[in-house]
Amino acid sequence: MKEVQLVLTDLDSTLLTSDNEVPKQFYELIPQLEDLGVTIAIASGRPLITLKNLFPDPKMVLICDNGGLIYYNGKIRFKSLIPVNEYQSMISLVNRKTKAVPIVCGLDAGYIPVNFPRVAERLTSFFKELRLVDDMSKLNVEADKFTAFSIDQQSRKTYQQVMEPALSTKYSVVVGSDEAVDVMNKGINKGSAVKFLGEQLKIEPQKMMAFGDAENDASMLKRVKYSYLVSNHAIGMEKWAKYRTSSNDDLGVIKVLNQLMTEKN
Repeated sequence: MKEVQLVLTDLDSTLLTSDNEVPKQFYELIPQLEDLGVTIAIASGRPLITLKNLFPDPKMVLICDNGGLIYYNGKIRFKSLIPVNEYQSMISLVNRKTKAVPIVCGLDAGYIPVNFPRVAERLTSFFKELRLVDDMSKLNVEADKFTAFSIDQQSRKTYQQVMEPALSTKYSVVVGSDEAVDVMNKGINKGSAVKFLGEQLKIEPQKMMAFGDAENDASMLKRVKYSYLVSNHAIGMEKWAKYRTSSNDDLGVIKVLNQLMTEKN
């Protein structure tokens, strides 16, 4: 563990507590680890504007929208935009085939239909900027992710019955949570972001550590040597990580990072 130079962590249900809060200990550990030569990366399905608000430290890496955008040292280093006509087709698919709410994840904000104000309330912590749209079929913005948001928390059913069969040959389709099925361009995921960072920062997988809980973390976990699942992980995730830590509410990520600090010192 002493050789670790890059630490990546998912947010929701991994680092964040059930109260949707970043543990204060994490903020304390960031500069200490940076002083020891460790780069900290947040790897989330959340957009750039939200992550920058939570983590203003310019030294940190922000992997946004499941790898659709990568930001560090004050600049966007990578982005993979979904063409407007293609996310318009996804909106139509969700409206026709599911009970989910279509969300276009733009670089500047999240966009949802105006007739779902209660969903908008639930998404305010996820999207620092959220805009209600009268007619989604006329939306034309830069976007790097599309989400089908299941109000009934049946995202895996939506994934299996509709989204994966219809889209997986052309796009990366993953379950982000009980509520979200996320769609990015083909080959875009947290794992592709790890590969990009490794090349840019000259860090080998043997010197990387990652934490996750759900299906959209699998591609990241399998690319690093020190792969951890929190104990509250989704069913079926066991095969993707070598190590275990306690739950998000029991500060599982913090416990391992404290161990890393001890070994580094």
